[in-house]
Amino acid sequence: MARRLAILLLLGALSCGPKKPPPVVITSPEDLTEEHLNALVRELTPLVEEAAGKRFEEVPHARLGRLADLQTILEDEFLLIMGRMYDVPDYVLRQLAERSRASAPGVVGKFGVQTRVLYLSPEAVGAVTMGAGLAPERAGDVARLVMAHEMAHALQAQEEGLDVLHSGVRDMEQLNGLRGVTEGHANFVEKRVAEKLGLREVTTALNLSQGWGDEGPVDLGSFELWAIYGQGMHFVEHHYEEGGMDRVWALLRDPPPSTTMLFRPETYAPALPDPVDYSAAMEGVEEVLTEGRWVAVHSRVGELTLRAEALRMDQEALDEILRHIEDGFVKEAFKPDRTVRIRILDFDDPQWPLAYIDLLSTQTAPTPESTEHGTRLWRDEVGPWTGVEADRAIHRVAGPSGLVRFEVTEVWIARGDRLIVVQAEGFRPGIRMERAVERLLRQLEALEAP
Repeated sequence: MARRLAILLLLGALSCGPKKPPPVVITSPEDLTEEHLNALVRELTPLVEEAAGKRFEEVPHARLGRLADLQTILEDEFLLIMGRMYDVPDYVLRQLAERSRASAPGVVGKFGVQTRVLYLSPEAVGAVTMGAGLAPERAGDVARLVMAHEMAHALQAQEEGLDVLHSGVRDMEQLNGLRGVTEGHANFVEKRVAEKLGLREVTTALNLSQGWGDEGPVDLGSFELWAIYGQGMHFVEHHYEEGGMDRVWALLRDPPPSTTMLFRPETYAPALPDPVDYSAAMEGVEEVLTEGRWVAVHSRVGELTLRAEALRMDQEALDEILRHIEDGFVKEAFKPDRTVRIRILDFDDPQWPLAYIDLLSTQTAPTPESTEHGTRLWRDEVGPWTGVEADRAIHRVAGPSGLVRFEVTEVWIARGDRLIVVQAEGFRPGIRMERAVERLLRQLEALEAP
């Protein structure tokens, strides 16, 4: 009888499969050794697989995210992606890559697209735990959710090959569409893991520490983070509700080519026609504003950029206006101390460029900025722009008073169903703005001449 009971117990144990590893006990960031990180990975693997609806072919290895390693990874990935997107001099790429490298101290976790390794920085975990208003002993919960997020990226790379996707990205707008779906999906997985572990309040605190929550960004400076991570997650959730995990992974195979789709998930399409190429009309306009060599890039314009610039406008009215944009094209030209943006937006009806200009003219004035020496006023002046044939044209100067390097001078011109914008940032163009606008309009008319 005893032998029979022992056999039954053995068979019962075997039928249950291998036991789940016990939760890793982490009471402070100092506990996050490489051994602990990989124990966390083993603990999280079934949860991440369930949340993502995919299994790991090979569970990635985790390492401590040393600052030098993160700097190198960020720089290498930047050069890989941007070097394929834009034909610009190497020294420009190197200068821009240095900014990416400098952001390494703020990186908590990272999946290396090229190394295929998970990295976690104990120092950054400690800082984020404190910044999120959590007790130090919650560092283990923070590490779990950050790691779950990065493991989702590892699954993406396994299933879809992010390096291949990056090689097909042609401009910043398409790259941000890709970022929106990949980061949104990783947050989607992280949220589902948090709910399984009873850590929903931790993921909420982590989001708020980045400056955004379920309702959107909590301040103007965190808009892009919210758009990519938060709105990107809403985009993924929308499609999950519509078509389940199959639909979600289809999005990762064919990311949205425009950020407009992130804000309007129902408009998703795997591809769009090429944007109208206005590069010939924009040729040399920046050189009128400042002589000499500029580094210039061209891109489609989507709603992430337009909404980021219009955070002080009536958002409901803005949403309706942006709904009627058919396409947009921008040229961005750079010098070390200044930037020029030339933008052309095509609408489906002439009323919408006018409505856009009216909205800009009536936007809410920002709150004065506090400084250690008192209060700095924000200059935001809008007036008519004369001397050009237009349905309506305005001139705007905005920025903190006395800080020219942050000042933006703009001319907005509505012509039929088209809106034309010239922006000069970091310098005061004076009469050169008039000459630049005249050149742009002349070349645009020549481009469209029969």
